[in-house]
Amino acid sequence: MKRNYSLLLLFSIALAILSTSANAMRQPAMERSLQALQNAERILKRALPNKGGHRVKAIRHIQRAIREVRKGIKYANRRPAGGQYKQGKEMRREMRKEMREERRNKWQQQPEQKEMAPKQLQ
Repeated sequence: MKRNYSLLLLFSIALAILSTSANAMRQPAMERSLQALQNAERILKRALPNKGGHRVKAIRHIQRAIREVRKGIKYANRRPAGGQYKQGKEMRREMRKEMREERRNKWQQQPEQKEMAPKQLQ
């Protein structure tokens, strides 16, 4: 009887893990960032503590950053997938287009300001 409950518990835990990972989208950039932060934390913890407290502050900042990256991964995994959010190249292309338009608008406004300046001085 005890064995059946333990098998049932083990099976339900495995099923929960598999269902969570199946629904979760891969976050390669966030996962690499998380690994880099964890490596940095490990290295700083091994460093000599003769840094005037800056090493300890850096470790705290890294631990805070690790928490934020994990929160970001969780948040992204709760978002619906399937093309509702723009990904990768398409998003960068659109951002570049917007930046070009902003520069163009700024460039077009500058000559008007230069023409108005001498009139105001007279």
